[in-house]
Amino acid sequence: MAGSPGGSLIIQFVVKTLVAMLDWNLDPQQAISLIAFGASNSTTTNVGGENPAIDTRDNGDHDPLLRALRQQGHQVSITPQISGTSPISRDSRGWIGGADPRREGTVLGDPHR
Repeated sequence: MAGSPGGSLIIQFVVKTLVAMLDWNLDPQQAISLIAFGASNSTTTNVGGENPAIDTRDNGDHDPLLRALRQQGHQVSITPQISGTSPISRDSRGWIGGADPRREGTVLGDPHR
């Protein structure tokens, strides 16, 4: 399960999180901590420049992901993608949650109860 504020960006934030959890078997925290990306109904590919994994120096010219996208013809924006997505899942040990590191909030509780 996942939810997010963000208006027209909600879909891309929730889909990224669900794909990471369901297809890539990441836990909720790992999934929500991934780089945020999307197109926002435009020809520009938005990549979350707020993520410390993205090198935003010189408009991202030194970042391998941004260089690869541009080489494939993408117009890339490194505008921050502040989602605030909150995912939760259940496994055999109980409920496990994640808090978006781009926003306020924290996950409380013992995931091994």
